Amino acid sequence: MNQEPGRIYYTYGGPASPELIFPSGGQHADDAFTRTHLGFGGNTGGYAYSFVNDDYKYVIYEISGEGNLGDSGVIVQRVGQRTVTAKMHCQPGKVIETQDDQVIDATLKWKSDPEIEAHGLPRGH
Repeated sequence: MNQEPGRIYYTYGGPASPELIFPSGGQHADDAFTRTHLGFGGNTGGYAYSFVNDDYKYVIYEISGEGNLGDSGVIVQRVGQRTVTAKMHCQPGKVIETQDDQVIDATLKWKSDPEIEAHGLPRGH
């Protein structure tokens, strides 16, 4: 996810010609994204940020905690299905957590994803 002054958005692809920029146009991030807390045993947890674009749901997630080397990536699935269409892992050490209070405060207002709350992250193909 990226941030310009006053705008939070997701991009995928090369910097010169990204394949996807979401949200496009005038849609505000508060209406476009969800933010769901992920909790696991052993002081392990994280967050999942999700959005729907056309017929696909994208879930950007990050998990860390005691004894966990961390897992982060993007999961893509067709809307209304639990099966995963694609799962891409982030390279270890490449995820940078923001310390920007304005960004943190902005995402705290986002609604939670009821599907992720009920079932956790989508798994498998």
